[in-house]
Amino acid sequence: MTRRPRIPKALSQGPFTLADARRHGLDRWHLLGAGWRRVGPGTYLPAGLEETSETKIAAASRRLPPGAAFSGLTAASTSVLRTLRDLCSRLPVTEAVVLCDMAVHRRLVKMSDFSGTAALQKVSRFVEPAAESPMESRLRMLLVLAGLPRPEAQVDIRDHFLRFLGRPDLYYREPRLALEYDGGIHREMLAEDNRRQNRLVDIGVRLLRFTAGDIYQSPDLVVSMVRKALAA
Repeated sequence: MTRRPRIPKALSQGPFTLADARRHGLDRWHLLGAGWRRVGPGTYLPAGLEETSETKIAAASRRLPPGAAFSGLTAASTSVLRTLRDLCSRLPVTEAVVLCDMAVHRRLVKMSDFSGTAALQKVSRFVEPAAESPMESRLRMLLVLAGLPRPEAQVDIRDHFLRFLGRPDLYYREPRLALEYDGGIHREMLAEDNRRQNRLVDIGVRLLRFTAGDIYQSPDLVVSMVRKALAA
């Protein structure tokens, strides 16, 4: 008569891994018996429990590293921080910074979260919480990686009466040089932008505007223009 294997109570409630089994005195050869069923790589289910979609997900989740998670019944997802970490290790630094700028600006992560891994630490010194658009981030990174000083982002500029005049995308405070990414905008917004530009110029702020074409197709020209303006 075949003796039915003893199932530790802790392993009788749902899926478990080989590591779980070993913590309760069982090894791989114990799990070859009739009391268990393999439901995935290195994961097992007591034979008395039904194998459903939920138990398969639970079994797979036992193998996920810290910070990873499942969402829904079929699609896997990871935390925002884990996703950023993975992308920062694969993307060019500028594109990694674009994503991190957006995540911090939207308060999905904190700056202190970037101390976790080498990939995040490499990017963290470039991250700007005040950045409001991906192209603004790309313009800033173009200048920084070319060796120019890092401009401030979204600085409120006021006159001597403290009246608000404008908030350029990027700003060099000492030379009073403002930089704007000029995206596709409606005529009404263009009119307001022109009025804002006039107010800044009126108090001595110089303004350079760049488009996506400038940033992608003529990056050297963008850097040259900003460098000359800073030296003037």
